[in-house]
Amino acid sequence: MNRCEIDPNLLLFIDPAAVRSEEKWLFFEGCPKDILQLLMEGSNVICHFPRRRLLHQFKVAAALWLKGVAASRVLFINDGLLSCFLHARSKKAYRLYLRRYLPKTMSLRLRMVYRLPLLLRCESTFLVLLCNKGSSYSGDADQALVEATELMLFSNRLGKLLLLDARNITSEHGEIMKTTAHCGYLPVMEKEFATLSDISAKMTDCRSLPQLGRHFVLNGRHFFTEKYIFGESLRHVLQRYGTHREPAKACYVLHLLDQWYASYLDVFTGSPRPFSTLTTHLLPLFSACYPSGSPELVEVARRHLADLDCCLPGLVPVVSHNDLWPGNFLSTRQGLVVLDWERATPERAPFFDYFWMIISAVLEYLAGAKSLRRYSNKMDIFLEAEDEVALEGHRLLRLFLKRLGVPDQHFQALLFLFLMEGSVQGFQSLGRQTEMDAEIFSQLLKFTDREAADGTRYIRQGADEPEQEDELGK
Repeated sequence: MNRCEIDPNLLLFIDPAAVRSEEKWLFFEGCPKDILQLLMEGSNVICHFPRRRLLHQFKVAAALWLKGVAASRVLFINDGLLSCFLHARSKKAYRLYLRRYLPKTMSLRLRMVYRLPLLLRCESTFLVLLCNKGSSYSGDADQALVEATELMLFSNRLGKLLLLDARNITSEHGEIMKTTAHCGYLPVMEKEFATLSDISAKMTDCRSLPQLGRHFVLNGRHFFTEKYIFGESLRHVLQRYGTHREPAKACYVLHLLDQWYASYLDVFTGSPRPFSTLTTHLLPLFSACYPSGSPELVEVARRHLADLDCCLPGLVPVVSHNDLWPGNFLSTRQGLVVLDWERATPERAPFFDYFWMIISAVLEYLAGAKSLRRYSNKMDIFLEAEDEVALEGHRLLRLFLKRLGVPDQHFQALLFLFLMEGSVQGFQSLGRQTEMDAEIFSQLLKFTDREAADGTRYIRQGADEPEQEDELGK
């Protein structure tokens, strides 16, 4: 029987309060023959069964039950963006989560899949057998709160873990907890907590931000609490409008996003600074991420930055969220709420956040309207403004630049810089080039080639002819 390294996230879910952190844990593919001996020796045992071995899992559980050994089940499910660990006894909580938070516009096949019993649909099942020497409940309120966890959600195995129970979902109130099983990610969570605390203190109405609770430590494990927010992902809203061919509603969402960002910018005050001083991170990151294909593009970016410094009176630095796509917006009864601030960085220009917020909203609408999944196909439609919602997105981007005092002829330059910054977002946060980085870099190359063909002076060095007016600006 293969003995494997235990998944830290799974161990945290099984023992969230870390009361068994000093005990020995053994993880096996399947069930070892000497499992009773291992339990008697004081080891906790976790047996992993993939979906294809479901029948074998039932046989093992029955054999253990006949020998008087109690085993609890933990299920692992991946529903696309989020992965989930849940106790088998918490099926009702998961079904409730499924109805509230997964897209309403699913294919018939997906609807049938979601109706399957969870034991048939989950990717893996874990039989958890605990030795008898475990610590008992201490009566601590924080321990009781943590051990009430029924679901654990995450999008990145090495990152943030979201803990909640059915009472949060049914009552639409209460607190959720965030933690991590990886000590290297803890500084990121501490920074996110501090960033949100600082921004919330500056805002007169902070309902558009997560309402922070406490940061507490339990047996060496850090937890951050937030008020539970009931709402629908804006990503699902926009995809639904696309599927139902409702461009007017999608455009209304774009205007809501524009209004939210305008109120967010009002929070920041101070002395304006040159645009290039707020983007000093960009060119070194880009050169490091694309060492073989970047020199010409870096030179183009330098000329863009120099021209923008000449035409702009200066910009007030802001805290940049760096991931303002619709999946990080919740649509609630009180308005939009922005989640996941762990990538936030201070002292930045506001352009990337605003451009990505509007453009990604258009892309999610196109995903529903055109049944497109590939990022490159949707981005092509946006850049060419071949759709009513894409056209409105272009108009809002130009109006945003006008409010900041940027001449309209620099719109293409800022699109270039946006694509350049988008192509290093994964590299900046994870230290490696991601698939999305590569997709956006490909779009940057296509955009550059198109601008060169159109005779844009930034791309064709030494060109003396004036810039052509963009058709959308007429």
